[in-house]
Amino acid sequence: LAKLMELYDENPFRIKSYSQAYVILRKVEKTFASMSLQEIDAIPGVGSGISGKIKELLETGNMKALDVYLNKTPPGILDMLAIRGFGPKKVKQIWKTLEIETIGELIYACNENRIANLKGFGLKTQQELIENLQYAQESKDKWLYSKAFILASELIERLFTLYPLERFQISGELSLQLPIIQKINITATIIPGMEPVSYTHLDVYKRQG
Repeated sequence: LAKLMELYDENPFRIKSYSQAYVILRKVEKTFASMSLQEIDAIPGVGSGISGKIKELLETGNMKALDVYLNKTPPGILDMLAIRGFGPKKVKQIWKTLEIETIGELIYACNENRIANLKGFGLKTQQELIENLQYAQESKDKWLYSKAFILASELIERLFTLYPLERFQISGELSLQLPIIQKINITATIIPGMEPVSYTHLDVYKRQG
């Protein structure tokens, strides 16, 4: 949300508060789903506004304030914001100056040295961008084992809450403890007629990943 707000030149004080909250929240060891709103609100640096957004995200799988920006931002621009070392200001400059809206167009522009010619970039910055783009392409849809294991554990915890009489366990690549994971597999017992489970909270992690 902070990155997208900066992309659209929103209030810098609000942007700073969200950015600082992100740094604080990512260090919290407990899962937010296991915490009450009062506990989240009591985290230093997290006010009622941010804790309310976390509650909205947990309960609905969406955040209205974030969706406003997601709906008006081209998917390729969102991909660019996820590139290491490529902040909102640089993304906006490339988007608005060169009208580049996809990773493919960005790679093409780098190969033609059009990025290096932009004010504030240069050949060194362009080369770093090329290297980070290559890394992003190679690691797309892949997870480190440690992160995938945390997500799978949270998902199993949620499934146990919804279906306490069933059994669920990690399988596939995660059970083999491969260093790089491409898919989270969970083996489950199923009762005929069981309602399908919504994984919207996992989709949120995918967007962040």
